[in-house]
Amino acid sequence: PINTGGAWLTFGNAVGFNRVPIAVWGSFLVLFLWAGAMLLNHSFNPVKSMMMAALLVLPNLLGSAIVTRLIVWPLGKVFASMAEANSEIEKVIGREAVVISAAVDFSYGQIEIANAGAPVRVNARTHEASDSISKGTRVRISAAGPENLYYFVESIDNPTRDDS
Repeated sequence: PINTGGAWLTFGNAVGFNRVPIAVWGSFLVLFLWAGAMLLNHSFNPVKSMMMAALLVLPNLLGSAIVTRLIVWPLGKVFASMAEANSEIEKVIGREAVVISAAVDFSYGQIEIANAGAPVRVNARTHEASDSISKGTRVRISAAGPENLYYFVESIDNPTRDDS
C-alpha cells in the first residue's frame, strides 16, 4: 500500500481545503470552474469546437483552484474561530457561577461566570424538574445541554434553613 497522507496534506495546504470544510471548498471550486468555462469558451472558442473546449479545461482548473484558495483562505479564520468556540464549552464545565435570573429551574434561568475580562452570561437549567435555585446562589456548571444552548448547573451553596 502507498501512503499518500503527506502528499494529500501538502496538496490540501496548497489549494486551501485544509482550512475550511471540503464541501465549502468544493462549492467554491465548482462555482469558479463553471464561471471560468463560460468565460474561456466565450472568449477563446467562438466556433464552439469540442477540441478547443477540452484544451481549456486544464487552465480553467488551475485558475479556479487559485481563485478558490484566495477566497477560502480568509474564511479559514471563521471556521477556526468556530472550532475554538466549541472548545470553550469544555472550559466552562466545572466552573463556578452565580444565578442572575430570578431562579434557575428545569425550563429557565441565567447564570454569570466570572472571567478575566467582562463576566460571561449564559442560559442554565437544573437536571431535575423539581429543583429550583434562587437568585444569588453560587452554582457549579456540570454539563452542556443539547446543542450547547444552555448549561446544567448544581447548587454549591448550602442555604441554612431556620425552621423555628
